[in-house]
Amino acid sequence: MDRLEPTVQLLFVRDSKIIILLSFLLFALPSLGQEDIRLLPDWKIKSMAKTAQLDEEWYLAIEYYEELISRTGETKENMSALGQMYWNAKDYLNANGIYETLVIEYPEDGEYLLRFAKLEKNLGKHESAMAYFERYQRQFLNNKPDEEKLRDIQLEIEGCELALKKGNNPRLEIFRLPNNINYPHIETNPVPLGDSLFFSSIRTDKIEHLEGEAPKSQIYLAVERDSTWYLYDHMLNLDNQDDFNISNLAFNHNKTLLAFTKCERKNPSYYRCDIYLAEKVNGNWKEPKELKALNTKNYTQTQPCFAIGPDGSEMIYFVSDQPGGVGGKDLWYTLRDKSGNFKSIKNCGAKVNSPRDEITPWYDNESKTLYFSSNGIPGYGNMDVFSVNGYASKWASTKNLGAPINTGADDLYYIAKDSVSGFFTSNRQGVNSLQGATCCDDIFRYQLKKIVKIEVEGNVSFIVPGDKDKESVTVGLYKDLGNKSVLLKETKPDKDGNYSFSVDPDEDYKIVAEKDGYLKGMTDFNTQGVRESKKEQLDPIKLLVNTKEPIVVRNIYYPFDKAYLTEDSKTNIDTTIFEILKANPTIKVEISSHTDWFGSDKYNETLSQGRAESVVNYLIEKGIPADRLVAKGYGEKKPLVPNQNPDGSDNPENRARNRRTEFKIVGYLPQYEEVIYEE
Repeated sequence: MDRLEPTVQLLFVRDSKIIILLSFLLFALPSLGQEDIRLLPDWKIKSMAKTAQLDEEWYLAIEYYEELISRTGETKENMSALGQMYWNAKDYLNANGIYETLVIEYPEDGEYLLRFAKLEKNLGKHESAMAYFERYQRQFLNNKPDEEKLRDIQLEIEGCELALKKGNNPRLEIFRLPNNINYPHIETNPVPLGDSLFFSSIRTDKIEHLEGEAPKSQIYLAVERDSTWYLYDHMLNLDNQDDFNISNLAFNHNKTLLAFTKCERKNPSYYRCDIYLAEKVNGNWKEPKELKALNTKNYTQTQPCFAIGPDGSEMIYFVSDQPGGVGGKDLWYTLRDKSGNFKSIKNCGAKVNSPRDEITPWYDNESKTLYFSSNGIPGYGNMDVFSVNGYASKWASTKNLGAPINTGADDLYYIAKDSVSGFFTSNRQGVNSLQGATCCDDIFRYQLKKIVKIEVEGNVSFIVPGDKDKESVTVGLYKDLGNKSVLLKETKPDKDGNYSFSVDPDEDYKIVAEKDGYLKGMTDFNTQGVRESKKEQLDPIKLLVNTKEPIVVRNIYYPFDKAYLTEDSKTNIDTTIFEILKANPTIKVEISSHTDWFGSDKYNETLSQGRAESVVNYLIEKGIPADRLVAKGYGEKKPLVPNQNPDGSDNPENRARNRRTEFKIVGYLPQYEEVIYEE
């Protein structure tokens, strides 16, 4: 085998006609006539500029408007049109200069100020951008409220505040792949497999093309050897190559399915895409078929990614602008049924989707995390990369990945290669660009500067002695998200009850142990701020038999003749009742307090009721809902043992046993805490 032959064998053969395809085009390639515009009259140039604008041929329109301005001067009409063309072409620097001039010359026009503020944000000038957004709000919205614009302005301001507050992740470093991979046009959809990388690209270094000669998206293969990237030509023959753009390659976890999109330009401003699926049978790839259950006529479906569902079944997340979503382009999903078909589709819901656009999903099965880009959630720029734990339509809160992944530009197609590195695309300054500093998306690689390995170890035992079967216990590692949690991994302890997990820095976790016939046991911990590899021993977990009989909680003390808790008692509650209630969020319990026989019945009932309420109130302060707790003082009515000896003398040891706090399960409530990825 040649040294540069990719280790991942190509999945397609010429006879199968399987196509791998590219992605949404972010803009259209222009067609240019051969006339010298310097010889044309003003009216003709203006007409050609407007025609190019209608055809979304931004660079051609820029050339015409610049020629027109050089002749007629910086009129409001022509400067506004030129600024719009630079904006459409994502040439933030040149657009910024045009709109700065327009803001100075025409301060009464709020749209110029608003566009200039957005461009300041696109260029990473978040403090300046925030000031201009606030100026726009004061000048144009305070007296004439516009709810939609107010929401948009607030979204932009929150994004600027986030960028200024969160700053740059010092643990990550970013590299742009070399120019033999990143051509001057767009590169999208990186898919790493071993030392190979599939990606989509328009391989041209020309701005202008004759009618019908504009190149289409193709899939290419790059291989990294000894820190050097080698490029292979696109590997597949494609029927109707001149009619479609093919992109957004995705493999399932065991490489037996692949999906892609085929896109066709319906008009100058709209590409319609459909999703196709190919299956590998007996080592051979079958002819790809359109996934008709996903594709809705007259709407676009694109950017599929595979995931493993809660029951182990195959899932596909994808992007569509079809009706029934939250707004704009939304994330949707479909589950593969027992017959092997993807049928019904559902929207991922408002926890993920916004009134704007959500695109480029990728799902990490190990961490149960969806990564995607959005312009409808506060971000550093236009399109930021976000993560969210969960699946289908059950999600926690979204999290901005921050810089250096996100910038003021468009940051898309995030995908992890392994636990320490991955890829994404961006049109940030420094890309290999056709025209302007931010024209075209390139592929970037991120990696951790320093690998931090954290291992936690713990032990499970039983509160009531006698059960020796610790290996039948299931121990789960959960990411703790407050009122939600995400199951990440499960394991079985050894015969002595020992278990271990590898975890990541800067996270909140909990360990939950379960066994049939027992209440769940739990311990929690966090790795916030951990910057060095370490091994940590966790608090032991003790499982309690699931019974409705009263259970005595030891070492809960009160001052003599008082009902309030001592600090030592609070510590004991934290490690017993509180942990049991947290680990078992559906149980409702009675907290009862008991006294010995000294004092009157009425006095002892009042004292014990106050003591039970002290425990309940403390648990409520700790976050346990009040309707899960019942306080009951029994006084001296329910002794465990006689308070006196058979001869009638006092028995101090027995009286001490009778002065106790107990809890027992008295009912079950609906699930309070949502465990994502568990049904």
